[in-house]
Amino acid sequence: MVLKFFMNKFLRIVSLLFLTISNLLASTNAEATTVDFETDLSKYVAAAKDVSKRRMNPEDETKLSDMVLSILSNLKKLYVNEKLQSEDFVLKYLDGKDFPDLERHKNENKNDETVVRFTIAIHAFYKSLTKERIIEIIKKSPLEMAPILREINVFLQFVSANPSDYGHGRFSEKSGNITIVFATNEAILRIMRPIIYKNLLSKTIDVYKLSRIVSAFYNGIPNRQSEEIFKTTTESMKRNTADDSRIAIAISENEVR
Repeated sequence: MVLKFFMNKFLRIVSLLFLTISNLLASTNAEATTVDFETDLSKYVAAAKDVSKRRMNPEDETKLSDMVLSILSNLKKLYVNEKLQSEDFVLKYLDGKDFPDLERHKNENKNDETVVRFTIAIHAFYKSLTKERIIEIIKKSPLEMAPILREINVFLQFVSANPSDYGHGRFSEKSGNITIVFATNEAILRIMRPIIYKNLLSKTIDVYKLSRIVSAFYNGIPNRQSEEIFKTTTESMKRNTADDSRIAIAISENEVR
């Protein structure tokens, strides 16, 4: 009996030690990935700024698009392939209905509405993004891809989030190689809001202006098709990223405590 007691105690200690090490490694990997993303994004921004000072040639387009595709590939590998253990994901509601349905997202608070509509917009944009569309954006405004990549990074963190970290319940389930993410209004506000704050805002900056094209999706979905939104937005896009039509997201530190 004494031996069994000590064996059980030893096994519990080993189990706790293993869990601690696993959590530490996961945290370290997450921090390293964040650094990698910021490093790769900084390299892209530097290259895009250089190109923005002169006439772009086909070699520039290839270089910049390859950099963007590499960043997107790394983000998908981390959040979809590794964290979700899936080939892809879809957003739905708990009853199996397709996302989005604006009738399910009634928010009286303007800040809540902005968070939800941003989620709808970036989802529609991400799902419609192709290599050809990336090149089209780069041709018009190379620096426009920088905020877009930040917004996609936020979105993929949302779909791959551990709901217990945010005090939320059922959030996803596997269906073969696909993960179904239940993007209810509650899930978006509880999980997406702090992710936006951490990645796009800070204690000193409480307003973030969305990229021009995601702002266009914000205003257009679901009444206009993705192809139409993309076409009309890129046609009017200029190299200067300043644009008063960009949607502002305002979140204070108190809202994410």
